[in-house]
Amino acid sequence: MHLSELKAHHVSTLLDMANADGIEGANRLRKQELIFALL
Repeated sequence: MHLSELKAHHVSTLLDMANADGIEGANRLRKQELIFALL
């Protein structure tokens, strides 16, 4: 997924994606941090 696509998503969507990917502590990350964790 491209950076521009991730930026267009709402934080709750990014959080769901991060949890699905097994990123620990995702609920404590800011939007920008979530985006880079998903990349």
